[in-house]
Amino acid sequence: MENKVQYSHYRIPLDKQIENSNYIYTFQDYIFIKVINKNKEQILEVSPLPKFSEEKIESIIKIFKDKDYKYRDDFPSLDYGISQLNQSFKKIDDIKTVMLLGNSNKLEEEINNYIKFGYKSFKIKFTKYDFKYKYKILDKLINNYKIRADFNNEFSILEAQRFLDKNRNIKFEFIEGLLKSKKIKNYLKINRHNQKISIDITNDNLNEIQEVIQNNCIDYVAIKPKLLGNYKKTKILIDILHKANIKSYISSSFETQIGFYKTITLAKYIDEIYKKKISHGLSTSKYLNNKINNGILFKKEKVSCEYKKINFDNLKNYQVTFWEDIKNKSLLEIIKNEK
Repeated sequence: MENKVQYSHYRIPLDKQIENSNYIYTFQDYIFIKVINKNKEQILEVSPLPKFSEEKIESIIKIFKDKDYKYRDDFPSLDYGISQLNQSFKKIDDIKTVMLLGNSNKLEEEINNYIKFGYKSFKIKFTKYDFKYKYKILDKLINNYKIRADFNNEFSILEAQRFLDKNRNIKFEFIEGLLKSKKIKNYLKINRHNQKISIDITNDNLNEIQEVIQNNCIDYVAIKPKLLGNYKKTKILIDILHKANIKSYISSSFETQIGFYKTITLAKYIDEIYKKKISHGLSTSKYLNNKINNGILFKKEKVSCEYKKINFDNLKNYQVTFWEDIKNKSLLEIIKNEK
């Protein structure tokens, strides 16, 4: 059997929901792709991230069914899935990660539990309405632990300026996702005072990276690989940021062990070019169903990944569509030629 390519859509509940200011994540949609060439079978993962991406599972499946549609980098998460072909799956050990904590009524309890397990860095989801309450909890910890604040792009430019002006002395490692608009030019308008700022680089604002470099308006860049697409494109971006002396780190987004393996290889790549262990944001896997993350292991503030074959029989309850052949000729050609 040669070059048989099939797909199936699964909707898999998270083991534990995570909430931010504008969305509650209770499940993640996945398209799994089987690429069968002779007697070799590979599984790819495609999983658009709600609220961070305009991609729709239905639109991707529509392309799969359209024999003659000319596919050209239309969907970053699909491009990222294709780049998972021919992974070697050698175990990757001891990549540093912060622990992500969403909106919670037990924030102090959760932090203290992770501290007992050796965690020293945390990413906390804030809203502009719960900031005072949460910061009061963090204030007694912040001198001994690193805290990253994520506001999920809640603020207008004026609101951000007022917030930073009012809170000059807060002690975050950096603030991520401050502005509603993800356009980099808007960060030039922020009076940052003592606060370091991080932004998400996506396919939508990737072309503005030179503006970041020229204007020195950003301190950190969060890279969510499946929002960028092609793996090689992400490595080029990492190199550009490194040469410009802008700190970057990898941020995961509910990938199964298949997509996560590709993601953690990029985190390892960053560590190698910076010649030190960077604290990445790789803890979303803690929220996944155990049936799809059993190769992802956390110990203290580090994560390892060792691929273990997914048992699709255990996922039958979550299957939305049966396995079907991909019919799109241009997409099949891209898959065939992926190196």
